[in-house]
Amino acid sequence: MLRRLIGFALILLSVIGCQQSASSRYEIVQLTSDQVSDLDKIRIFEESANILSGPAYAAIAKLYANTGDFESALTAIHQAILQEPMNSFYHTLKSNYAYELNDLSTAYREALTAYQLGSKSLQESLILARMGVALSEFSIVDNIIDSLVIVYPN
Repeated sequence: MLRRLIGFALILLSVIGCQQSASSRYEIVQLTSDQVSDLDKIRIFEESANILSGPAYAAIAKLYANTGDFESALTAIHQAILQEPMNSFYHTLKSNYAYELNDLSTAYREALTAYQLGSKSLQESLILARMGVALSEFSIVDNIIDSLVIVYPN
């Protein structure tokens, strides 16, 4: 009798649960939903902050990169690195922006710095390998690929 009652309760709960809507009652807002251009976001951000932090400079650099202004992005991310020199993510961003500007030696140096700071994600390792190939530094590329094969055998 108890088993039948528990079974009936479970079936009833599952039927009631299926009648509930899977959608949220809250509106989903995308970052691009604000209809503000990246350049306006940069202007608003710089005007509203008295002192910019490392993450603020990184955000500004990302906004500049979104507009294709990699020179300004490089300058902003450099300011972030001055504030937080041990942040490997900032060095990776600087490497990407320098690569876009075809400054391969800076890109390689920054990717290597990020790698040495301990940020050995797959993406950053591949960035460093790409820089090594561009600069014909094949010994570092071999080391990176060997370490990636160990970490990511598939």
